[in-house]
Amino acid sequence: MLAVSAVGSALYLVIKRDSRDTALMLTLSVAVFIFTLGLNMAGSVARYIGKLGESARLPDAAITVVLKEIGVSVLTRLSSDICREAGQLSAASGAEFVGAVAAVYIALPLFETVITTIESLI
Repeated sequence: MLAVSAVGSALYLVIKRDSRDTALMLTLSVAVFIFTLGLNMAGSVARYIGKLGESARLPDAAITVVLKEIGVSVLTRLSSDICREAGQLSAASGAEFVGAVAAVYIALPLFETVITTIESLI
C-alpha cells in the first residue's frame, strides 16, 4: 500500500506539470485502489473489534456505532482530501460538515441508551 501511494505521488508530481486533469485522475485512481486494499483490512479489524466487544460484554449496538463512526470518518477524510486536491475547498469543507453531522446522527441511538441508563440509576 505504501509503495502504491509513493509511486502515485511521484507520478502525480511529474504529470502535474503537463496536465493537471490527468494528474487529478491519477490521484483519484490511486486513492480508489488504496481504499479497496484498505477495505480488505477493514473486515479483519471489524471482526477483531467484534470479538473484543463480546469479551467485554458490550451490546452489539455499541460496537455497530463504533464501526459506523470509523467508516464515516474515513470516507469523510477521503472525500475531503480529493476535493482539496481538485482545488475545491468549499466542497471539501462541505464534505467535512456532512461527515460531522452523519457521525452525530449515527451516535444518536448510543446517546439514547446512555440517557436511559442514567435515568434508570436515578
